[in-house]
Amino acid sequence: MTPLDRLRHDGLLPMATLIADVAGGPVRGTWWAHPAGQAIYAAAAALDASDEALATKLVEGKVTWVHRDLWPHLARIVLDPDWRATAIATLDPATRDLLAAVEATGEVRNPPRAPRGTLEARLLCDATSVHEGRHVTVLRPWRFAVPPSAGTLDEALACIREACAGRRCGV
Repeated sequence: MTPLDRLRHDGLLPMATLIADVAGGPVRGTWWAHPAGQAIYAAAAALDASDEALATKLVEGKVTWVHRDLWPHLARIVLDPDWRATAIATLDPATRDLLAAVEATGEVRNPPRAPRGTLEARLLCDATSVHEGRHVTVLRPWRFAVPPSAGTLDEALACIREACAGRRCGV
């Protein structure tokens, strides 16, 4: 089963699962040093290039690809004003300032690591990595090409949490 087929089947594909699938089992240490490192990189790059996958730090705070079938549910959650207010309520000043900059400018490149990590973990903005001679993290406000699901916030949360299959989920 290809990584995209697995994503289509499961709805979510955590990086750790992708690594284990491509390497033929769990990898100790950095996957870059594993003999399958180039194949793992290629599989991740193919998912990033797919119009069916969105990468975010949803499962256990690690990169997780979300299949487009779940995007309306994810959008329903991360764009919900009450959900966002709760997620924002306990942010420290530096993280609040970074979020305000992302929302005001539409994009922040190479933000400070700690506030960026908090925003990613709380799913308050979309974070992507681009390669410009080196990897650069880009934070943007959540924008979806699909409308949020018409269901309730609780229904969307249940759908995403079910797809997380008992793993620690960021929503």
